[in-house]
Amino acid sequence: MSIIGENESGKTTILKALQKFNQDFEYDFDYDIPINPKLDNIDSNEFLELTFQLLDEEKKKILENMPTFTPEKVNHDTDTKADLEENIEEMERKGVIQKKLFEEERKLIQNIEEIVIKKTSSNKYLHGEYFEIFNKYGINILNYVPRFVYFDQTHILNDFIDINTYLQDPNRYKNMDELLKFCGLDIQTLNDTKSSEEDSDEVKKRMQRKRRNLCVVAAKKLTTEIKDLWTQNVHTFEIVLDGTSITIQTSDDKNPAPLDLTMKSKGIRWYVSFVITFDVQTKGELKNSILLFDEPSEALHPQAQMEFTDTTVCGRLIKSNQVIYATHSPFLLGEDMRVKIVCVERSNDGVAEIVKSTEVQRKNTLLPLRALFGFDSLSRILDEDNILIVEGWNDKKFIELFNYVCSKNGDLFLNPSIYIIQLRGTGKIGKFISIFSGKANKIVALLDSDTAGDQAKKIIENAFKEIKIIQTSEIVTRLTSEIEDLIPRSIYLKKFKEVYSDLSIVIPDIKNKKPVCEEIEIYFKKNNFNKQFDKQLVNKALFEELYHSNDPMLKKNAESLINTINERFSKS
Repeated sequence: MSIIGENESGKTTILKALQKFNQDFEYDFDYDIPINPKLDNIDSNEFLELTFQLLDEEKKKILENMPTFTPEKVNHDTDTKADLEENIEEMERKGVIQKKLFEEERKLIQNIEEIVIKKTSSNKYLHGEYFEIFNKYGINILNYVPRFVYFDQTHILNDFIDINTYLQDPNRYKNMDELLKFCGLDIQTLNDTKSSEEDSDEVKKRMQRKRRNLCVVAAKKLTTEIKDLWTQNVHTFEIVLDGTSITIQTSDDKNPAPLDLTMKSKGIRWYVSFVITFDVQTKGELKNSILLFDEPSEALHPQAQMEFTDTTVCGRLIKSNQVIYATHSPFLLGEDMRVKIVCVERSNDGVAEIVKSTEVQRKNTLLPLRALFGFDSLSRILDEDNILIVEGWNDKKFIELFNYVCSKNGDLFLNPSIYIIQLRGTGKIGKFISIFSGKANKIVALLDSDTAGDQAKKIIENAFKEIKIIQTSEIVTRLTSEIEDLIPRSIYLKKFKEVYSDLSIVIPDIKNKKPVCEEIEIYFKKNNFNKQFDKQLVNKALFEELYHSNDPMLKKNAESLINTINERFSKS
């Protein structure tokens, strides 16, 4: 499960509250609930309420630990034989009832699916409907629900152990100890195989080989495990034994020279540390715990973050543990959307609230999720063979219009393999095109013949020589032009006057020296209209009409543009 939300929305608050649900943690009402003048009353009896699903194995343990049914003993200190017989008969009758009740209560426990447990600010636990049964049989249900373990950082592994120091104080090398356990290398065994000065050369040689083999086998296991998890480079690990010290070294397919692990990037060191720490601990002290991670994998590249959630680390952890983590990264939300996503927002009262994604009030809360879908869409675009980049929505709509005009009047149409990408102007065209570096896509850019289009042309020509460029001046005989100038000027101005019918517009007063939209903007300023010209309004109205137009100039310009685009791709 992933928790998303803005900074200070309450993600860490929720993780910390879960941690304090544990029996060995206590809530401090003054500390955990700061003074907030917007909150009048806080119900201290419902500080935290959690619902647990009891697994069959947990119910089995509860039943195994329940006392067996023992009927009451008959009191033989009675006055008469008749009284004794009456007592026996009464005890037998009670015993039948008690045994039946005992079996029914066992069956009730066996059929429990969920249990609600509340922890109050005074650190008392309330168990709801099953409390009486648990209390009757001395069952502490808290011993059967998972423990919450909070981590806000993973201790980065060192790469060195002094064997003698380790044998005296193993805790000094706790993380390295976990690494060696992960590899199956026992320090005590390694120490026991060292030779002494009295040994013959043959014995020393044999012991040295045995120690070296232990390290080689352990290093091979580490290499194999990490190779399956870390895909950015292929790493080979070595465990170097030098007298009484051990050093972890690694090389990769880019640099075969072994380096100490501490000399490698923070990303690979964090990854190895995380994998090893939790692989060892979740098989031991953390087994079946619920792991709470606050901003994990900050040092990782997006590709490694996606693998962290989808295929590798979390995939291993969820076999034995539930995992909940807070993040701002879209790449930790799960590439195939298997990760459950929870949104957190802070209410106007300052309270952290879990909300449904459909009820989010602050748009930035869902920004990581939107970025994930944007990345997913872009990834699919990168797989397209032929990509036509245009400046904006209008350009794309005009191309679709021109393609329809051509196909309606003949056999000419835009190559269906061409995928059109619309930008938001030319300002970021260089950065956008750089996304395709190293790809085999054929790319053509359609630009206006204006200042912005000319600047974009220079950027492309200087940095991306393999990309072909089309400018509108190739289609219309105007040195300066925009996509709208491919529409016959009389048609465009007529529609413009219809759209702005509330203004006193005189068409002949609009000059014919510059692109039509630029001339209209000049006309607006000159006449001091109390509004700005919005060419989007005109274009939308035009699209509806031009799909039915048979204007010869429109047809000529449409054919010229579609032909030019197809030819530019065929020559790429």
